[in-house]
Order: sequence, then structure tokens, then C-alpha cells
Amino acid sequence: MPLFMYNMLMEEIVLSGTVIHGRGRGKQMGIPTANIDTTECKAIPPIGVYASYAMVAGVRYRGITNVGRRPTVDDDEDITIETYILDFDRDIYGERIEVSLEIYLRGLHKFNSIDELVAQLRYDCSEKLKTVIPRHLFTIPIQAVIGGKIMRSRIRSIAGAFSESKVALKPQTYATIVSIIMAVLAPQIAHVLGRAFGVEKAIGEIILPMHFPVILVGVLAGPYAGLITGLMGPLASSLLTGMPAMVKLPFMMIELGAYGLVRNTKLNMVLKVLIAQIVGRVIRALAIIIAVSGFGNPNLEIAAIIPGYVKGIIGIILELALIPLIMWGINKAADEK
Repeated sequence: MPLFMYNMLMEEIVLSGTVIHGRGRGKQMGIPTANIDTTECKAIPPIGVYASYAMVAGVRYRGITNVGRRPTVDDDEDITIETYILDFDRDIYGERIEVSLEIYLRGLHKFNSIDELVAQLRYDCSEKLKTVIPRHLFTIPIQAVIGGKIMRSRIRSIAGAFSESKVALKPQTYATIVSIIMAVLAPQIAHVLGRAFGVEKAIGEIILPMHFPVILVGVLAGPYAGLITGLMGPLASSLLTGMPAMVKLPFMMIELGAYGLVRNTKLNMVLKVLIAQIVGRVIRALAIIIAVSGFGNPNLEIAAIIPGYVKGIIGIILELALIPLIMWGINKAADEK
């Protein structure tokens, strides 16, 4: 199964056990780990490296968990479960901890050196952990205006519906589902507001309401969630509401799919969003040029590409301003939690 499908569909794996002494090699490398007694685990998860949360004495910490062997460090064949806990420096030998495996990052890999292994771990801690969505954030209320009525709901209610149906899904899956729903609702909300201000027909091209949830879920839940939202959002909207029109649908799916692939890198969040916006628009422009020049599509005009992008400058600015602000707030809330 592809990695992104595994992460989207696997249920949360929670391990608990007593912290035992290992061989101390992690501590020697400056990355001390908490080793769980595997004999206390009912089952061993799939071998690999996971982004995780560790619950220690009632306090939850972010971490990276290795399940399996340590090919870079030694040739020991024993299976271990060890977690590097971020922002933690306390002796917990003999204590019971609970480790929640949130995202499967990769399989085990033998690095060329210890330094390379440590560098990869540092990168995982600084960048890949940003894709883990704390479950408590799904209690954030959403307010939407539909047909002049205020609809208040909680994203958690969507998660609850899946829980009641006994479908085990990951937070990234919830984020994708909610984002697709918002990609359908956002244009409708925008048109209601546009009607109120007398700009109903132009509002979508001005504020680009469907773009926002796609880019946001990309930086929040990862590129696979963003790609799925970018492809499925316009398709679902077109089938349910008639927007976008079928003639524009393939090109919008291409553009938004590219937006969703924005990745968590060391770049400033504003730059990440800006790069996603540029790449998506360039890809859409190329697709239109190919459709017109190569296949003679009579429903599209190459000359309309640039004016269309200029018309959406307000939406571009809103995305550049609001998405980094939202991510800052989410990261702050996760750290405080």
C-alpha cells in the first residue's frame, strides 16, 4: 500500500509499557530515547519510524518513535520500541508511559554514518512533526453563512460520525474530509456574501474561496491530504453545485492539486504559500495553452489567463496573510497543549 494511503487510513496505534534501560547509544549521540518493554505490548506495530506523542505522567509530548532494529547503530536483531521525546529531560526508568503513533514516516534505513542518522532525526523533529495534527484541534468551531442562516458546527462532529460507524480514520483523513467539504461550501458562502454586496458573479474570481482550504490543509496535514483535497474539492463542487463549469473543471483540478502539494520545508510560511500559488498557476496556464494550441479547445482563451490571475489578487493576498497566521496559532496551541 502506498505510504500516503497507509497514513490516511490506518487507525491510531497506542502503545503502553514500562520504560526500561537500553544500551544507552541514543544518549551518547545526544538523542536519548525512552525504551518501552516490548513484552508488555499486546502486538508490535509495523516496523518503521513514526511521528508520535508520548504521554508521561499525564503530560503529552511530541516525539519520534522507532519500531524495529537499529541498522545504523548495531547488528542486533532484537525488536525495540524507543521514542525520542522532544523538550524532555527527565529520568523515567521504571515508569509507565503511553506512546501514540500518529504518522508513519518511513521504513528503517541504514545511514552511512551516525552523523547522518542524527541529522535526519533533527530534520524529522523540526519539519515532519509539523504534519501531525493534534486531535484536540478538531474541536475548533466553524461558523459559515449559508442562505442567510448561521450554521455552527464542530469538526469533531464529523469525526464522531465516523467513530460511530466504527470506521477508524486518522486526523489527516478528518482534515481531508473537512477540507473537501469546505472547498464545496466556501464558494457558496462567497456567492451569498457577493449577492449581499452586489458582486455575486465576480466574487469567486476575486477572493478565490476554494483555494483557501486546499492550501491550508496542504501545509497543515501534508501534501497528500492537500493533493486529494485539490482534486476532489472542485470535482465534488461541480457535481453538487455546478461550479466550476465542466469546461473549466479539469484545469481547476490541476491548479488546486498543485496548490495542495505545498510541503513543510524550512522556508518561511509566507514563502511556502507564495510558491504554491505560483506553481499552481503556472501549471494551469501550461495546461490551458496545451489544450488550446495542441487540441484546439474552442472554449478556452490563452489571452484570458493573465487577466484572470490579476482579478484574483485580493484572494492571493488574503491567503498570504491568513494561512501563515492560522498555522502560527495552531502550532502555538499544539505547543501549549
